[in-house]
Amino acid sequence: MLFLLFPALSCDRAVQVGESTFIYKSKVFRIVDNEIMELGDLENDLINKSDLTLPKLKSYKQYNLDYVKRGAFTELSAVYRGNDLYFKMELKGFNELTEKYSRGGFTLSFTDEYGFQIHSTYIPIDDLIRIVDKDKNTLRFNFDGRTSMSYEIYRAIDHYTVSSSIVKKNKYSW
Repeated sequence: MLFLLFPALSCDRAVQVGESTFIYKSKVFRIVDNEIMELGDLENDLINKSDLTLPKLKSYKQYNLDYVKRGAFTELSAVYRGNDLYFKMELKGFNELTEKYSRGGFTLSFTDEYGFQIHSTYIPIDDLIRIVDKDKNTLRFNFDGRTSMSYEIYRAIDHYTVSSSIVKKNKYSW
């Protein structure tokens, strides 16, 4: 194998060594989601694991939903694997959601450090799971979701926001 890598170390052109993996000027690169990611340096003795191989659970700050209902908020945790962000959202302080609102949902928007929205996903209220106590009183609503995004977008996420499009029930709605 060393005889195959020698030409890659000594020339100024890229040499493909695997699917979406190549060596250029003694550095190993991989193309992930149309983005070039440096995996390592062949001249360095240290072998670092790529961020992609080490999924980490990330917890985001609570997001206040006082604009919809006073005291309501969301909590979000997520892990990135492959090309997908798997997330768990808890909606708390909004126990009467299914009794007082007929349709609509929440849009979860991910923003970067500059406040730009870089990704969003819609969660219909019908997809929220109601968590109840032994007396069947609502404690909170949960949503386990998955959304596709590139690794570069995931790395750029700084925080999230939630917008609402829920509609209150009235005497004419079901």
